[in-house]
Amino acid sequence: LEATVAALSAIEPATPGFDRLVDVFDRMIADQIGHSKSNWRLNETRRRGSANVPRVLTENVDNIVVAYREQERGNIDDESAANSNPPAPLFWNAVRMRSGEFFRCALQSDSLNDELFMNRLRLTPDELHPLASVDEFRERWRSFIRPNDRVAVFHRSTAKLLEDIQADFVPSIVLKSISLKPQTKEDDLRTPAILANQTSDSRPLRRLAWAVRFVEELVASKSKLQ
Repeated sequence: LEATVAALSAIEPATPGFDRLVDVFDRMIADQIGHSKSNWRLNETRRRGSANVPRVLTENVDNIVVAYREQERGNIDDESAANSNPPAPLFWNAVRMRSGEFFRCALQSDSLNDELFMNRLRLTPDELHPLASVDEFRERWRSFIRPNDRVAVFHRSTAKLLEDIQADFVPSIVLKSISLKPQTKEDDLRTPAILANQTSDSRPLRRLAWAVRFVEELVASKSKLQ
């Protein structure tokens, strides 16, 4: 599905809504997993911890960096889908669990001129300044990441963006692959304590907060998962 969405974005960059398809699909899968777990007659006999929660999430949260990205609408080279480039990161924000160390970077992109698209992101001028090239982003991200870190992202597509630009310096953890459903919703306005100093109402920050809340839930449930 992620590959299909990327291709559609490249072929029809003016068509809104493609960026929401993966989110809707992921929520559908999460709901199905929750339904299956609640109705499986053998569920009570399953081994504790079988929700495939990575141990690092419950044992050493200091090494967890939670990240969320917005990607550009899609590049079209010579107006040919066959020559189109994969979408690149447009905006990246991340926070280190426990310490609250924050990373933010906006990248140069033609998508910044798409008024309808940018209105959905609700990014402020301060968040979009200064703009970095992909190379500059890569070096800034390299400086932020530590050798023992793990980058927690909701979607596999976020991790793939790092791979596409050779910025995957440490392993990623895909939160959507964990067989536990977040207890909070994406539109929950509560701000995690480690993001208390971030006052933006942008979509990237709200979704980063959602991912942080999910990681906090996993940490809080440590005793139940062992």
